[in-house]
Amino acid sequence: MVESEKEIHLEMINSHQKANSMKPIETISGQLLLYFYLLYRKNPSKLHNTIIHFKVTNFTNDGMSIDPTLIETDIFNIKELQDYSDVDLYNALQYLKSKNFINYDLFSTVNKEEYQHIHKLILTTNGVDIIEGIERGDFERKQFNITFNFNITNNTTIESLLKASFF
Repeated sequence: MVESEKEIHLEMINSHQKANSMKPIETISGQLLLYFYLLYRKNPSKLHNTIIHFKVTNFTNDGMSIDPTLIETDIFNIKELQDYSDVDLYNALQYLKSKNFINYDLFSTVNKEEYQHIHKLILTTNGVDIIEGIERGDFERKQFNITFNFNITNNTTIESLLKASFF
């Protein structure tokens, strides 16, 4: 292998490792919940009216992908979420629902391919409470940090957290 080919090969390996570095599902879920809170404050119907179609595939390493041809509103098309795989996003949605921070309807269809469809997405009162709790006091901030593996300090506001995460 020529020296420049080695450098290119190493660069490809490093970029592949970076793209596949595993952030904890709880951290991805926390970022997703903050994003949903931001959308909820701006326009709750955007969340509620979105349908996310996950195409279940057994032939890829990820095992599923968001089918871009079926997405009515692509709420995940922001740079802050681009590093996450479709499986990461699916798992984060499952995590948030199991913690009762969000709710949605899920249905499956099998025609030629299997799909998991998520729709009627809402932020629950628990979801609002855990986010807005970071301004209430130490206990609530600690709960947020433990739940989502964040490190929010005493003087952090919701607005500053959203700005740091999405602007």
